[in-house]
Amino acid sequence: MLVASAMLTSVAAFAQLPDGSVAPDFTGTDINGNTFTLSEALAAGKTVIMDVSATWCGPCWNYHNTHALSDVYECLGPDAADKVVVLFIEGDGQTTNADLNGTGGNTQGDWVSGTPYPIIDDASIADLYQIAYFPTIYKICPDGIVTEVGQQSGTALFTESLSGCSNEIDGGFPCFGGFAGSQVACGEATVAIDLVNVGNLTISTATFDVYYNGAFSFSYDYSGTIAGGATSTAVEIGTVPGPGDVEIMITSVNGETINNQLETTIYAAEAGTTHIRFDIKTDCWGEELSWRLINGSGTVVEQAGINTYDDLTVFQENYYVPVGCYTLEISDSYGDGLQGSLYPACGQNGYFIATTVNGGGAQASSIVNYNGSYSYTELIGGADAATVVGVEESELINSFVAYPNPFNTFTNLSFNVAEASDVTIEVVNLLGARVMNMDLGTVVAGEHRQVLDFSELSSGLYLINITANGQMATMRVTLNN
Repeated sequence: MLVASAMLTSVAAFAQLPDGSVAPDFTGTDINGNTFTLSEALAAGKTVIMDVSATWCGPCWNYHNTHALSDVYECLGPDAADKVVVLFIEGDGQTTNADLNGTGGNTQGDWVSGTPYPIIDDASIADLYQIAYFPTIYKICPDGIVTEVGQQSGTALFTESLSGCSNEIDGGFPCFGGFAGSQVACGEATVAIDLVNVGNLTISTATFDVYYNGAFSFSYDYSGTIAGGATSTAVEIGTVPGPGDVEIMITSVNGETINNQLETTIYAAEAGTTHIRFDIKTDCWGEELSWRLINGSGTVVEQAGINTYDDLTVFQENYYVPVGCYTLEISDSYGDGLQGSLYPACGQNGYFIATTVNGGGAQASSIVNYNGSYSYTELIGGADAATVVGVEESELINSFVAYPNPFNTFTNLSFNVAEASDVTIEVVNLLGARVMNMDLGTVVAGEHRQVLDFSELSSGLYLINITANGQMATMRVTLNN
């Protein structure tokens, strides 16, 4: 991160090629030995999307792993609409083939595996386009005019790639905006997709073929209205038996044969309990970490955004959830995960271990076990959560609320205990320091309310831990004073 920023300044002496310029022609050879000439692609009526990056560049790696350019290639490239050429230009002259493959000493990871479009390792092309920073994403229309489009999502690039380029698609033509179904399954999984119509006519009918673990599963006939340039989200097309590899193919639109496909993996949720525990250690950039815990209905039941966690700090967080199926999404805004050892200024990795816990406090199942040894933009895990046998904390947590939240000075805790219990309440900050502790003694079964006074504390995020008969539940609150 700091390393990448310092290295970025080394290319800042150039003056970036401005929008509206005529694209300099070039010929380059990709890493598979294939030759590409820009003028030939433009003469064939193709838009060229060119990602000029460097293997050591963190933001470049982060954008690469959004798969936005792969999505554009799969829908608008030569095997589908055949309207767009996508190129990756490695713009640092010191880069080696090992760096591109993720085994060198100057790289964020493996740039080659899974990349369907050409990779050209040629710094002279970056110099020709006067690249001042990485990544630079250019669009070159068939008329040769250059526009810097930036790090747009695949959905946005579908439309951007053809906009103003005089090579629009006549008719209705859907691109996959992404998989919107069950990413983690406890049993049968829903198959749903986002669709972007990049054509100039409305889509009214379409046929989808779905393959499950390599074998044909079912066809689905869509009927509706998706106007040219519009997006239809979460179009449900059916279900598959459970976790596995899913391939969705669009075979026709408005009665016309087309070829477009999306592949995804649905992961199996681990059988566990309703007590979910996170053990977290951040690297030197804890503010980049975020996560979401999502139930089977798609509702976020717990989450932490970026700028929640401090650097080089150890946390343990406990959550109690109703019985059900849950997806855990862990994200890193920079794209290098908690692999701080990549950077000499840090030298320390973090970790994120998510488990379910049984009534005796022992691990029941592993949801995510990330040890910091690799980079990631997003990790996904799942839990098939069932009641903890012989423990009443689920009754406690189901009614454990803080209101208002966020709040200015005071918040009210409401909780329920199923039987007479010794109850304590503590508040800790995100450094793990206890800032408030209350022993309520033995309380009778039923509903209870306790007012907490935060007037002596600074604004920020706090964890409220409530313990009844040795079982603890945790809630995150926000103080704004």
